[in-house]
Amino acid sequence: MTRSTPAIHRAFSTLFQTLALLTLLLAPALALAQATPFVGEIVEDTVDVRAGAGTVYYTVGQLKKGDRVKVVDVFYGWYKIEPPKGINSYISKGFVDAKGDGKTGVVSAGEAAVKAADPKGPAVSYRTQVDLKRGETVQILGEDASFYKIAPPKGAYVYVAPSALRRAENNTMPDATTETPATPATTETTTTTTPATPATSETPSTPVTPTVTTTPQTPVTTTSTVIATTPETPVVPSTPGTTVAPEVVVTPAVPVVPSTPTTPEITLVEPATPATSVATTPATPETALTNIVAPETAISAAQAFDRAEKLFAEAMEQRLEEQPLDRLARLYANLLQDARLSPQQQYTVKVRLAQLDRNAKLAAAIGEAAKLRQRMDDDARQLAEKEAAAKAQQTSTPAELISTKNYDLVGQLMASAVYDGSSLPRLYRLIEPASFRTLAYVRPGQQVDPNRFLGNTVGIIGQATFDPALKLNIIEVKSIDLLGPAEADK
Repeated sequence: MTRSTPAIHRAFSTLFQTLALLTLLLAPALALAQATPFVGEIVEDTVDVRAGAGTVYYTVGQLKKGDRVKVVDVFYGWYKIEPPKGINSYISKGFVDAKGDGKTGVVSAGEAAVKAADPKGPAVSYRTQVDLKRGETVQILGEDASFYKIAPPKGAYVYVAPSALRRAENNTMPDATTETPATPATTETTTTTTPATPATSETPSTPVTPTVTTTPQTPVTTTSTVIATTPETPVVPSTPGTTVAPEVVVTPAVPVVPSTPTTPEITLVEPATPATSVATTPATPETALTNIVAPETAISAAQAFDRAEKLFAEAMEQRLEEQPLDRLARLYANLLQDARLSPQQQYTVKVRLAQLDRNAKLAAAIGEAAKLRQRMDDDARQLAEKEAAAKAQQTSTPAELISTKNYDLVGQLMASAVYDGSSLPRLYRLIEPASFRTLAYVRPGQQVDPNRFLGNTVGIIGQATFDPALKLNIIEVKSIDLLGPAEADK
């Protein structure tokens, strides 16, 4: 025991030093984590913004020195920030229905994943930021293949490195005054806009029960605000001309009718236990749907299904390459998510999706076959042109070729022992057949076929240069024609 005491002391000393070092390294991150959210200022010249907390995640954008961001948390030492301007997200088109001018979309699926947008495109944008529910809206910025490029929704965050920023001196939270407390939107509009005409200014945001005007869900905060300003005035005034709180709309004589009901699609997707109710009577799907939801809701579901079937029938009458396969696939994919459909309708939707997938694969195969046929036709045409040119050259006499073409040199092509050190075989020698005088040396190349031209009279068009090392004239062949055997020129 006595001999092991120094070793134990050394071990504890090393442990304490390690803990102290970790405390110093993690202290800034821990301090910032406790103080979030805050406004951070970029301190480096260029900072990569990543889809996740670490360098293993792809880059979604960049920030410059002096840029400010809103830090919401510190995650493994990385700063979790709200996406700054210019950094977007992707969502599949099959899960979103575009509305109006196409700038706004409503999620039509039960759950839709929002991906952090890589500038390279949606194919490499794999990081999920948040899952949106049916009925939630997104701001559409553009399209990329089968995806919408959208503004990052609430709950979508990106990350920057620990050394990238510091707390800004003016720690003003961006958009800190835009969020309102949990007071309904109708209370704010009635208390701030037209208090002199309260009976017509009230526009409830939930048109589910518009006839119940004396419901206890009337905003309590509005009542308390009115009492604070005019405590002597009763909540329900006897004279409508008195300028008091907008609570006069609760008089039972004037029922409130909403002028602009919001998103009727939300009311269509709230049937009570549709799966079990429809399954009990599969023989009469329309009756089952009518028993589950309101009659107009059942009619809307049937109309959506009938509309898809009509478009499908019209598309099948068109040529395969003209059929709107992508549009129909998205339409039936949305219908497949609708639990209000009967089992027969859901089965029909699945069959249609299988048919559309088969047609899409067949159209792709036909397109590839057309491309292959076009390439084969191009190759055949080029081969025919070459054969025609070769045949025309063979039928022409040397005199005709010389008269129609302005050759740089005409002579007999012979082998030689001269080697320029850069190409094999050795240089060819072009001689005058009558005197055997060397006219020039010819550099080998693809144009010069020794099996065809060597030993015969040829006409050459090319660029002649003087090689000072060899002290010879060397010609680079651009084109060469066979004029005939050497004896024909003698």
